[in-house]
Amino acid sequence: MPRKAVFWSMLASVFLVLIASGCRPIQPTVPAIYATRGYETRTPALATAIPSGTTENGNPNRGTDRPVQPTQSPLLLEEGTIVFECRGEIGYETALCVLDSKGVRWLTSVRQRIVYGYLPRLSPNGQIIAFVSEQDDPVGQIYLMNLDGTGLRQLTNMPGGARGPAWSPDSDRLAFIGWTKAITVGYEPLSHIFIIRTDGSNLVDLTGTAGGVSEPDWSPDGQKIAFTGNKGVWVINVDGDIWMKIIPSRPRDYPDRDFYTPRWSPDGRRIALVSIRIDAMDRQLYLFNLENSQMARLTELDNGHIVCPSWAPDGKKIVFSSNGFIYRVDLESGSMSVLAKGGCPTWGP
Repeated sequence: MPRKAVFWSMLASVFLVLIASGCRPIQPTVPAIYATRGYETRTPALATAIPSGTTENGNPNRGTDRPVQPTQSPLLLEEGTIVFECRGEIGYETALCVLDSKGVRWLTSVRQRIVYGYLPRLSPNGQIIAFVSEQDDPVGQIYLMNLDGTGLRQLTNMPGGARGPAWSPDSDRLAFIGWTKAITVGYEPLSHIFIIRTDGSNLVDLTGTAGGVSEPDWSPDGQKIAFTGNKGVWVINVDGDIWMKIIPSRPRDYPDRDFYTPRWSPDGRRIALVSIRIDAMDRQLYLFNLENSQMARLTELDNGHIVCPSWAPDGKKIVFSSNGFIYRVDLESGSMSVLAKGGCPTWGP
């Protein structure tokens, strides 16, 4: 008998013995909510421990006066709720996950037809998530959903798409980046900051003819919006009448760095910023004090690719993502830890 035939004959015998004995292949144990038909079922990935003094890729920390590198990952969040981008149930789509005192779990999935859910922002009252999805429009629109996964609805319908949702302090309105015309070959319209109510009414173009803006964030007093604009970080009144550049591009004390992604602290006294070093594409986290205009560096990650900083509700910690991991930094102690594998976290009550 040929060698290949002998192999298949032996394999068939093994299966017959297993069936006769009532054995079945071992199935993964997962919560019932994830056990949907035909999908590879698995829980969202928590980060493995990263030794102190190293980065996520194993390189030594080159900083001498900066906070230590992340240590081990807690399995639970002691305070509040973090929503973040994660890998979905079938392994390739971008979904949304929740990390809180109960652990980490999926919030969106292919079961809800949300193949891509990203750039989440949790409302100040902790009840609603705004995020971007391309499920019904390839250019991407902003959707709203309750924190328990119910009440999914599309909020925007901009011809060129919408990005960067940012909540008002009363959780009643959203600022966002939108395009009034579709992007076509050879033509890319300028982005504008819009304000809209959560019921879809009262759409207002805040920046008017001055386009080319991004990454809005609402001040805690509800009176101003910070954003990345022409050659720096700007602040605009919510009625659109006063503009002020608070951080220029490549300021005098940091001539090799640009600053963007402003995020107000809960007390309104500081703004967290991502800074990129021009010659190395190195992205680190900084704090800007609005009272004395002083800048302070918070991180020293090798190959830093920091995005999406978000303040804890008490203003004592900040989370952000870099190279596929979510980090938490304690502003009082300077300690840092890895919370989960994922991206673009948003921290709420």
